[in-house]
Amino acid sequence: MPLTMTARARRAVRWCAALLLLMGTALPAFAQGYSCAISPGSLNIAFNAYDPVSATPRTASASVTLTCTHLTGGSQIINWAMQLNNGSSGTCVGVAGRTLRRVGSPTDMIGYNIYKGSVANGVWGNSGCGTYPTGSMTVSNGNPNNIKSITQTLFGQIPINQFAPAGSYTDPLVLTISF
Repeated sequence: MPLTMTARARRAVRWCAALLLLMGTALPAFAQGYSCAISPGSLNIAFNAYDPVSATPRTASASVTLTCTHLTGGSQIINWAMQLNNGSSGTCVGVAGRTLRRVGSPTDMIGYNIYKGSVANGVWGNSGCGTYPTGSMTVSNGNPNNIKSITQTLFGQIPINQFAPAGSYTDPLVLTISF
């Protein structure tokens, strides 16, 4: 479901770009002593108005949290991974590896990418790109350790000097969280 935003023209061409992220959820941990939940259920990284003559790239971010709760038994080690698909571009390589496409026009595009918290932390990708957040957490049967959370920030950036017609641009992505 693409997001739509209005575009305005002033001295420089400006347009709005929105990125819709749909959360994929992992199956429940059957026969294990924990349960996990993901919040929020869906995310938007809204770049809003982009000015191609600006000297600063356009940025936006959103966060996702995985919370796991101890249910039974001894301590549980929970390994997790968060993989982001490539969207309509089919790749996640480079500063403009992913592509926002103008609604109603498959040929008008703006390059962008999503990073793990910041550009310095690298592209948020998948097994094809080899770059995505992973980790583990331990929950046990006692306070304060019976509930643990991990929050990851998706940081989006549109590089400068991309001239395209004004309009609404979208790229539906799927974030798969496994545990």
